[in-house]
This record gives sequence, structure tokens and C-alpha cells, in this order.
Amino acid sequence: MYRIITYSFIFIIIAVSIISLSSERLFVSVCEQPIAYRIGNIDPEFNISSTTARGILQKAESVWERPIDRELFEYKAEADFVVNFLYDHRQQTSNTVNTYEETLNDLEASHSEVITAYEAASNEYNSRLISYENQLDQYDNKLRAYNDKVTRWNERGGAPEDVREKLIEEQEFLRKELQSLDSQQDDLEVLRRQVNELADRGNMVAEEYNQTATTFSERFGTSHEFSQATYTGDAINVYQFEGEQDLMLALVHEFGHALGIEHVSSTDSVMHYLMQDQLLENISLSNEDLKALRNVCEIND
Repeated sequence: MYRIITYSFIFIIIAVSIISLSSERLFVSVCEQPIAYRIGNIDPEFNISSTTARGILQKAESVWERPIDRELFEYKAEADFVVNFLYDHRQQTSNTVNTYEETLNDLEASHSEVITAYEAASNEYNSRLISYENQLDQYDNKLRAYNDKVTRWNERGGAPEDVREKLIEEQEFLRKELQSLDSQQDDLEVLRRQVNELADRGNMVAEEYNQTATTFSERFGTSHEFSQATYTGDAINVYQFEGEQDLMLALVHEFGHALGIEHVSSTDSVMHYLMQDQLLENISLSNEDLKALRNVCEIND
């Protein structure tokens, strides 16, 4: 059997902000008035509806709003501030990586199934082969004993009628036993071919896995930093996300920049410059995030 090799791939997502103040907020203190925004362009390649995107944006808002019980953002169809979903090489690369990973997972699952079937068939073959060989040894012993008896009686000039009848019965029994052994041998041959076919199939799947994993590793085996989303002052541009929670984290981060919050140092904070160590299952503000929010909103502890 081929040995299945392992692979690794790391996406490091770097958050980028280009800070500029929109004209409508030049004379308004931070957090005094909700930031109005709307959904702009959604490239169809992202396969996300405006309804779904809006729902995720609302969840991203609440991450900032809940801790201080203030409305910091609001959706307005006529707002100048827009959230765009712009498809380029970043999402294309992510989609390619996902396709490779799905293919590798499928091949690994297929290989596991084949190996399981191979091991079961191989164990059955070995067990039945041992049983067959034991029966064959017993048959050979019986046949030799039978032939010795026939030889002895022939040397005496022939067996009496009653003995001859028993010898004929024994001969018939041995004939049927040989038929059974021949049938078992045929079954074993069929099973042996099945075992070999499963081994060949397992080798083919393993080879395909290894080739795919090698190609994957050659193309994506090193870490890459890229901008998942950017804040430009009058827009948030989203370029890549893996799923709804990943998108929500990116939007929470960029909403933080919209509030005027810079990057913070702790790696588990939503405002850390790398989207890597944050928990996607329960996106919330760290103490450092909350401190930064209270500072920009001028909220005393």
C-alpha cells in the first residue's frame, strides 16, 4: 500500500484600514450619532445574498453596541457609507484551497473505506484459507489411510463383501469431501481476487491523494498574508471570507476602524491586525477592545 502523506496550509489574514473621515462625520463626535451604512456592490462570485449579508452586518454591529448599550450603526438605503464585496485573487485562491481540501478529504475518506474493506476481506481470506488447509490436511490423511486399506486387501486377493461395501461408502464420502474442498478452493480464489482488487484500488486512491497533496503543498504550502477587508473612510471593502462567522469577524474589525479604533496588541482581540487567534464561535470584544471603544466614545469607567 502507498503511504498517504500529510500536508499543511496556513492563511494569515491581515486587516488593513485606510483612515479618512467622511464629510457627514467631520463635525460629529464619535458615538454621538449612529454611523449610517448600506450594502453596495456584491460580486455574484461570493454566492451571498444581500439579505444574508445584511443579517451578518447587523450581528457585527451588535458586538460593538451591546457592551455600552448604544446604537453605533444603522442601516440606511441612502447612506453614503457602503459595504462592498469585491471578488479578486484572494477569494479565488481561497476557493481553490477549499476545493483542494474537499478533494483531499474525499480521497482520504475513500481510502479509509477501501482499507477497511481490504482488511475485512483479507482477514476473511486468511481465516478461510487456514480452515481450508486444515481440512485439506485431514482429507489427505484420510485418503492415505483409505488407499493403505485398499492396498492391503488387494494384496490379500480382495476384500470380503461387507468390507468392500464399507470401502465403497468411504470412497464416496472422500469424493464428496474432495468436491467440498474444490468448491472452497474456488471461493478462495474469488476472494483472493477481491482482496487484490481492493489493494490495487487502495494504492490508486493513495497515489491520487499523494499527487494531489503534493501539488497542493507546492502551490499553497507556505504562509501568506493578505488583506481580507479594508476600511477606506467611506466604505468597507470585503475581499475574502470562509464562512458567515469569518465574514462577521472581518466586519466587526472594520466597523471598529469606522468608529476610529486603531489596531490593538492582544492577538485574541477583534482589533488585532491579524485575523488568526480570535474565536469564531463567540465573537466578542476583549478587554483591550472594550477599553479602546470606551476611549473613542469618551465613556468613563
